[in-house]
Amino acid sequence: MLEKLQAMVKIEKARGVLFGPWGFPDDMRTRQGTTTLFWGPAGTGRSRAAEAVGFELGKPLKVVDFPQLLSGVGAEKGAGGGNSAHAVVRDVFKEARLMDAVLVLDGYSLHTGEGGGGGGGGGSEETALLNLVVREMTRFPGVVILMIDTIGSLDVFVSRLDKGLLAGLKFLVEFSKPNQKNRGALWEKALPASLPTSEAIDFVELAKASTDFSLVQIGNAVYRAAAAAALRRPEDGEGGRSVSMADLQAAIEDEKRRGESEVDRWVQSQYM
Repeated sequence: MLEKLQAMVKIEKARGVLFGPWGFPDDMRTRQGTTTLFWGPAGTGRSRAAEAVGFELGKPLKVVDFPQLLSGVGAEKGAGGGNSAHAVVRDVFKEARLMDAVLVLDGYSLHTGEGGGGGGGGGSEETALLNLVVREMTRFPGVVILMIDTIGSLDVFVSRLDKGLLAGLKFLVEFSKPNQKNRGALWEKALPASLPTSEAIDFVELAKASTDFSLVQIGNAVYRAAAAAALRRPEDGEGGRSVSMADLQAAIEDEKRRGESEVDRWVQSQYM
């Protein structure tokens, strides 16, 4: 993943030389944009990666919410605006070009086998908009990132694209939940250096206890454990207002429960 992100930055930085001193024709600019898919489950760092790409290139981000884009197209159609879908989408890309921004299209949710929701339901209007967006991506002379929230493969997404459009996407970057080693590093990074602790924190143990946690979930657990310690009174017992392993482990269990639905908890209460 890191190698692909670095390759994106390098190829974009090379454009100034390629279309300047080295004389590549201007009509190639729109065919050689840095078109990218970021895909994977929520909370795995796609937005932060997009921010890092913009930072490395010294460019602002223009973030567009895909469901809002879909509703904007629907509103224009309701108002009787002829070829409104093309107009709305092209305006988005035009604004990003004028800003010289990294264009980020966020919020496309794709749950394989279910159709999903919130921008990935797979309806005919939505599929048509998706194809229109991807077609405009392949004509954008800069960095454009479509972020797809999915668990599983990209097969359903690919099946919704018109033939040949996928070939216009230069980078496909998969984001996955961190393994145990990386979870340990994330736990260590999530604890502020000034955070008072009552004992040495075992990051390996925390990584083992937080299987399948994302970056967001680790951050939630650290914040909850610190909040519990901050509200503790000196007379409440050992450790005082300091974070302990017990606080962090309790926060991990709480975060696991938060990840379950009310239905899941009801089923468990009936059969366990």
